[in-house]
Amino acid sequence: MRSLALLILLAQGVAGQQPPPTFRGGTVLVPIDVRVLDKAGDAVRDLTRDDFTVLEDGVVQQITQFSATDYTAPLPRRDDARAAAIDERRLPHRTLLIVLGRGRLQGPSRGFDAIESFIRTRLSPRDRLGLVAYDRVTDLTTDHASILRLLRVYRSAHEEIEALLDHWFSGLTAFFTRRDAPPGIQRKIDAIFTHPDAPPARHLVSLAAPGEGDFERDRQRMLQVLEPGNDDTNSVYMAALQDVEKLYASIEYLRGVEGEKHVVLLSEEGLIGASADGMDRIAAMAADARVTISPIQTGGLPTSWSTSGAGMTLEGPSWPHRWANASSRSLAARTGGTAAIYEYAERPLDRLERSSRFTYLLGYYPSRPVGDGSRRSVEVRVNRPGVEVVHRGAYYANATTKAYDRREFLSGSRLWAASAYRLPVTDVKVTLSAAIVAGVPRQTRVRAQMRIDPSTVRFETVDGQHTAALDVGLFVGAGKEERLGDQRQRLDLTLTPAAYADVLARGLEVTMTIDVPSRPRHVKVVVYDYLADKVGTALQELR
Repeated sequence: MRSLALLILLAQGVAGQQPPPTFRGGTVLVPIDVRVLDKAGDAVRDLTRDDFTVLEDGVVQQITQFSATDYTAPLPRRDDARAAAIDERRLPHRTLLIVLGRGRLQGPSRGFDAIESFIRTRLSPRDRLGLVAYDRVTDLTTDHASILRLLRVYRSAHEEIEALLDHWFSGLTAFFTRRDAPPGIQRKIDAIFTHPDAPPARHLVSLAAPGEGDFERDRQRMLQVLEPGNDDTNSVYMAALQDVEKLYASIEYLRGVEGEKHVVLLSEEGLIGASADGMDRIAAMAADARVTISPIQTGGLPTSWSTSGAGMTLEGPSWPHRWANASSRSLAARTGGTAAIYEYAERPLDRLERSSRFTYLLGYYPSRPVGDGSRRSVEVRVNRPGVEVVHRGAYYANATTKAYDRREFLSGSRLWAASAYRLPVTDVKVTLSAAIVAGVPRQTRVRAQMRIDPSTVRFETVDGQHTAALDVGLFVGAGKEERLGDQRQRLDLTLTPAAYADVLARGLEVTMTIDVPSRPRHVKVVVYDYLADKVGTALQELR
């Protein structure tokens, strides 16, 4: 194992805030998912509302809604096949997103073996499963066999890719120029997800750091204290940064998903180098989105050495590794997940599956008015001795003025994230032609003409007509971080067969104009396909 000369500074994303359900004229109901475990780690199933106490910032709250859900209950038997299918779709299910971090993931902890066994033997047929690796994420699916096929492809290819990435990021060219894989390595990554055995996947649009300037300052600060001749430090830094970006993006990907949601992160060295502030932001974001995080370190026990007159002495884990271990445990505890440090990966996966079979949902209206956006701590107590209570530890106090609109929320989130994403996204193919045209005084008018490839858009057939649901965002900027203006347009398409055939032949053309206060340098469009949950982008520099 490699040791680090310093605590690596990771880019810190902005914790998003999920609008909870709204009732009674804007009063916000706060939902808390709670798992209560006995000493063996199994769910306690016989508790009532009166057994729970909820405290917000130390103040007892009145529990106004209470329910219990068994995620492994057998499917109801129905004579009518159509009714049974509808009921099955509506039955509660768990959603798990397996995040394959950087590094070699089999290791002493047997990470791949554990994940494959977990998928084959522990999941319910209606549990939804997805997989994140590098810059891709699969659909959330009940076709668990397709995820196993992708895992086998990834497992056979990833060690070569990891070796190439380590070599690339240990060099100063990568250190000063880019934090993405170069084209040659990216083609090897793409080959995993275009393999005939791979399930459908799309770009995982990572949340950007608060500012490129902050990131660059962190990198320069790190360069000043590098050990002479230690080329591993930058490679470890980049691997950790990429894993943290995947965590942010995975949480955001699951934010609009209903039900029990879990992210399992496998990485060789754990969250090594993560700053306290960075872990605090991830924990807050995950708790607010009602997503648990379970970090699993696959690399085994790291060691460091010291030399003296008596020779070399084995000292055990270095202090960066000890910090990473503490960060992983804290992250799991604050989000309701489980952490695995120096143990076989099958054990934490077993704990996660057993503990998530049965959950309680508590709801309360805060005694202190919401709307200030502050983060509020939550504590749940159970009046039964000897049990463990697992739940998210905080939420953001945001008031909403209308009922939750899933499409509005998802499209806003996807458009915003893709607008700041540094790489092109081609899941929905779009081309852009933008120009400055005559406008109102003291304003610069930009016209953007775009063509969307309809073959990359999901159309559904309803009553003989073809429907699609698109949202288009237009973003105009003067520099990397200076946004001059943005505009959003919703396109709900309902096409006759003849009109649909014409669109397939000609493409879908959209024109948008926007007035901005000064001359822009670039224009970016983002197209979001709500039915497929896919994004496409196009960027044009203005001269």
